[in-house]
Amino acid sequence: MILFQCVGIPLFALFLWTLHGADSDEWKRQGALFLRGTIAIVPALILYYLLRTSIVPSYAFGRIFLYALLMDHLVFYFALCVGFLLLGRPTEAGGSVFVQICLFAAGFYTLASVHSALSSYGKADSYVLFYLPFLRMITLMLFALVVEKIIAGYGLLRIGYGLVVAALPVATAGITFLYLVHRALLSAVAALALAAVSVALWVIAKE
Repeated sequence: MILFQCVGIPLFALFLWTLHGADSDEWKRQGALFLRGTIAIVPALILYYLLRTSIVPSYAFGRIFLYALLMDHLVFYFALCVGFLLLGRPTEAGGSVFVQICLFAAGFYTLASVHSALSSYGKADSYVLFYLPFLRMITLMLFALVVEKIIAGYGLLRIGYGLVVAALPVATAGITFLYLVHRALLSAVAALALAAVSVALWVIAKE
């Protein structure tokens, strides 16, 4: 059951890399980015456990959303963004910018999912086993697409894409919130809709 948690994200990144037409030489050069992504998870885990000891979950609707936003999405997403700026910025020699960002984010979220698998071992539900890894795949893809546009864009376009980057964890936390308040069907529809948007943007970006 934990197989999807642990290997889903790296396989998804490999799938995107293959669809993007990268060659084996690029993979050899860019493999270090995946490893750098795994390093970037360390401060996220430290912050996660510091917050976990001081924040108590609540059954109030607003607090359920805020807790999900902070603990399942924002802590890790913030660390991903900071880690990317420090360790994962793409280079011209590294080939496809999209692939480079994907590999870094995949390394980051792979370790995040392994952490989730270990911390929830024996008590994991469908959210931890399937929903959260799936949302992280969507985040990985959208993050790579939008950041690539920010790097290539200028002026107001960069600001607009920056707002999309900022809104991404709020969107995924909203899907988590729907699941936690027992709106599983609506949550699944929202997750699939966000995935469809991701695929559509990827197709448009390739043209």
